[in-house]
Amino acid sequence: MKPFSLLRAVAESDVVAYGQLVGIAPQGQSQVLFYARRFLKGAAPQLMTINASNASNFASDLGRSRLVLVVHSAHGFEPAEPQYVFVPAEPAVINPNAAPYDIGVAMVAAALTSSRTTLAEKRSAAIILTTADTPASTQALKEQMTSTDDELRSLCEAGLLRRGSVAPLPTVVNRLLSARTLDTEDLNFIFALQTGTSNAAAIPWLAQLQRSGSPLIRVAAAMALGRTGTVKAAPALAAALSDPDIGVRYRAVYGLRVIFGEGPISEQYFRSNERHLLDLWRNRISG
Repeated sequence: MKPFSLLRAVAESDVVAYGQLVGIAPQGQSQVLFYARRFLKGAAPQLMTINASNASNFASDLGRSRLVLVVHSAHGFEPAEPQYVFVPAEPAVINPNAAPYDIGVAMVAAALTSSRTTLAEKRSAAIILTTADTPASTQALKEQMTSTDDELRSLCEAGLLRRGSVAPLPTVVNRLLSARTLDTEDLNFIFALQTGTSNAAAIPWLAQLQRSGSPLIRVAAAMALGRTGTVKAAPALAAALSDPDIGVRYRAVYGLRVIFGEGPISEQYFRSNERHLLDLWRNRISG
């Protein structure tokens, strides 16, 4: 079973035993199912569709409603690991024509930017929004790039990188180049570079990362350069052909082949034909 990304709200009060708001976003699909199941004391469960007109009900009782990130596995709906991520359901500006998924995301974005939420709650909101690539989530993450809290700022920057934004790159590149050892936040940045960065505007920043003393960072930079898909990245990848790390050299050849329409190759094939491939691409780029 393929993994799913979900938003879940849990509400408790004297009247409502508990309820849940769940948005199911299959990877690679745009259709999302949002529903609320409220269990009233002494009454049968009621199923209702979440829409622009009733979404505010989940934010009307601040401090009781929660938006929670869970995952859909072979065992059903489970709390996201390593923690059960949740944020208060804050009032949000709801577009009456918005899709149900966008409504849920807007509520989480409101939790990230609200003056009423705690720092820990903002961090949880940033984690959730990283999985939701919408204009509302992107704007909320960008607003927190100036946060004085290092962890919150790093979460938002990594989230933006994963969706291809170049806005965090000046700060991220400076941090990675000055890092003596890589901590969890640095690894999050590296993963974001490997999986999200593909904008051609990132090429000058990615080229700078090739000066890093960490092979992990240089590999991530080479992967991102190749993913830009433009010949503008060719000089930086050509320079990486002489990298002391074989992983970087492989990614340089891999990226050049993709850019010039020759298709990817396996690492095993590269290792068996490394000298030929390196000479081939050095001559091709220099010529």
